[in-house]
Amino acid sequence: MYLMKASLILVLLIVPLMTAGAQPIVTVHPDGWCTISYLTTVNETIMELPIYGDPNLLIVTDEDGLPLNFTLEDGRLVVDAVASGQINVTYETQSLTSKEGAVWTLNFSWNAGFVVVRLEGGPNIVGLSSIPEEIREGDNYLEIVMRSPFYLDYVYVTPAQSSRVATDSILIIAAVAITLILATLLLIKVKKKREEIPLHEFDSTDLRILSSIGEGVLLSDLRERLSIPKTTLWRRTKRLEEKGLV
Repeated sequence: MYLMKASLILVLLIVPLMTAGAQPIVTVHPDGWCTISYLTTVNETIMELPIYGDPNLLIVTDEDGLPLNFTLEDGRLVVDAVASGQINVTYETQSLTSKEGAVWTLNFSWNAGFVVVRLEGGPNIVGLSSIPEEIREGDNYLEIVMRSPFYLDYVYVTPAQSSRVATDSILIIAAVAITLILATLLLIKVKKKREEIPLHEFDSTDLRILSSIGEGVLLSDLRERLSIPKTTLWRRTKRLEEKGLV
């Protein structure tokens, strides 16, 4: 009995609480499933490693790709790492993501230092809990390095949505162009109207008086008949002349 207790204490002492260098990589697929993987160096014969989320298809291998014995205990991974130099952990999980409407959310609630998030399918990031340490964009994927814990929101734009966005952009551009054309035509019309000499400024009486007096009329006689100042008379007769009415 004493020997069993001593052995148990010894095992607990040699199991590390947190393994250095086990930086997780979270590959997020468009369907919400995540592939979790990390590589860590073996420094004890029995290694206790973290598990993030509910694991499916859990695979634990050494540096040569050979499978290692392991057990899951209280949400942690206990690996028999005798004669191994490195441990490679890979599994699938759907418990890290959720979706509301068109917006997906990746919630990584564990304290695991820096986490590499690889978003497959090239989604658009619409929300972050903190500023990323690094962002890399590749062919049809987006890679972000975040300090955990963290969450991020993202959306996928379908080809139909892309076409609709392009169509909306074209309609907006067309509407702006039409508005500019109409505004230009209106300005030209207003300017032309302002440049024209409005006939209503000259009373019809003026024309009748000018017509009755005939040619060779003196401005002094005309001013007396119209009862207007000399400058006003000159301005009116000048405009009538420009209009070809006198």
